[in-house]
Amino acid sequence: MLMHDLYCQARIKPAVNQIEVHPFYVRDSLVNYCLSRNIAVTAHTPLGGGQLNSQTWKAAAPMDSEEIKAISEAKGKSTAQVILRWLLQRRIIVIPKSMSPERIATNLAVYDFELSAEEMKTISGLDRYQSAKTNPNPLSHFLEGADCFEAAGTDIFD
Repeated sequence: MLMHDLYCQARIKPAVNQIEVHPFYVRDSLVNYCLSRNIAVTAHTPLGGGQLNSQTWKAAAPMDSEEIKAISEAKGKSTAQVILRWLLQRRIIVIPKSMSPERIATNLAVYDFELSAEEMKTISGLDRYQSAKTNPNPLSHFLEGADCFEAAGTDIFD
């Protein structure tokens, strides 16, 4: 709703919306809204926080899902490459973070294969509407934990 308000009221229309989007946080409605108005969508945290979130918060990572592993094996690609390709086929710009030259090269090697409609649907079906941002820390990873100050989850992250 806020993007619609911005779009309708802005004299200069937004050109890009950088949002968290990955297989556990698909955000179809917002992505489709932006694309329908020629607002490019750039995915930050495109791999769902990767191994950092798994190690730090014991949060599930899309790269560890059995469905994505199966697709990656069938394609002969890494799970990260499959996720990046899924985003690109949704017309989403990706900015995966890496300091490793090898991983950067691997992340770029996503243009020599395509995912089928069924594979796209399988990956999109993993949606949990769950943010995995590491900064600020996502509320979903604190619910029922020591840092959740109200049972309903309304706390410092709201």
